[in-house]
Amino acid sequence: KDTQNENLFQHHCHFRFLFSNMMKVPPLQTAKYAAIGYVVSWALYYIVIGFSPTAYKWWLESKFSLEHVVPLDQPDNIREAYDAYGVHNYAELNAYLQEHNLWYEVVVFRNYTDCDATFRNKVYPRRKHAFDQFPRIDYNVPHGGNAYHNGHTKTGLFRNLTLEEMVTGGEGDYFGVSYNGIFKNEDFSDFMGAPLGTFFKDFSFISWLKQDMVTSRIHWAPIISTFCMQCYGTKYWLFWKPEDLQKAGIHMTTTVAGEIASGTPQSIVKVPTVHAVIHANDLLYFPPMAVHAAASKKGKNIMIAIRRLDLWTIYQGIVQDPANTFWMFARKLYQKIFEDYFLNAVPENSYYYDRRLRYPFRGEWTDKETLQLEAFKDFAGMKYFYGKDAPIEV
Repeated sequence: KDTQNENLFQHHCHFRFLFSNMMKVPPLQTAKYAAIGYVVSWALYYIVIGFSPTAYKWWLESKFSLEHVVPLDQPDNIREAYDAYGVHNYAELNAYLQEHNLWYEVVVFRNYTDCDATFRNKVYPRRKHAFDQFPRIDYNVPHGGNAYHNGHTKTGLFRNLTLEEMVTGGEGDYFGVSYNGIFKNEDFSDFMGAPLGTFFKDFSFISWLKQDMVTSRIHWAPIISTFCMQCYGTKYWLFWKPEDLQKAGIHMTTTVAGEIASGTPQSIVKVPTVHAVIHANDLLYFPPMAVHAAASKKGKNIMIAIRRLDLWTIYQGIVQDPANTFWMFARKLYQKIFEDYFLNAVPENSYYYDRRLRYPFRGEWTDKETLQLEAFKDFAGMKYFYGKDAPIEV
């Protein structure tokens, strides 16, 4: 008993000694340590989730949802994109965005150039024999899809098609998405009226669809601004700002590509939404981090989506969403190492993921994406893309 009392007395003394020393630490120094601890803990949080697929899976489990984020009895909150007229080259475009402070907005430059003539007389003759790999699609979504579900599904089959075959052949069973495979820098300069080397790649869409449909479900790009030059046909767009989605409780996520982990096609249009329709010769501009979905009108449809990547666009991404910008870089690095050292068979410049392989981060997202697609496959959401141009039957 005496030994026990002695031990208790020693512990008490040690506690008083430690407490008295802690009380001697100046308040400013204590605040400094607290601030350092706070910063370090958050830094570790972002680093771990950025570089660990397992941690990302845990994060995704906590954020993923198929629930409405806004009561459905609330009115839709959709406005039209800004229209600009009298702008016909890239220097004028930059000056217009600067003068009107529209770098972070969606802007449609009406009749920007004669894209039809540029395509027929300059670009098509030098690129008609260039080819890319295009996916075969099934028309098994009769209502045309919605912001969370495309109006088609991919069969898993691909075919190498030349630009000539896609433009003249009426290949309605193939949705032509060329990821920097056909058009080159000199083509971008001709389309945009810009100096050679201004842009770094394109995601171009060429199709002869048999029906109007959503062709790009909701997604976003972290650090690139986009200039969509419509040469033939019509496209319909919906856009959302990151801060508006975050306020509504809709979570953005990146697996290198930008995805949306929550919300529904019915409720997301009750969050501030921007609607745009572009026709032949119109140019659509939108900044990094602009969450968007696009639909295409049936028939011949050609749109060249030209991308700008430089310090300015990286800055635009960082100021809007620093966490997802960092995670994009982290996961891009992780996947690069994964492909170089573990998947030597991955084709160079291949865009389409090999479905037999489970890519880090992309694999974790695909599990949730499957649930999302199944949940929203029956909702007819083309009416939001059409806007006032909706056909009578919609």
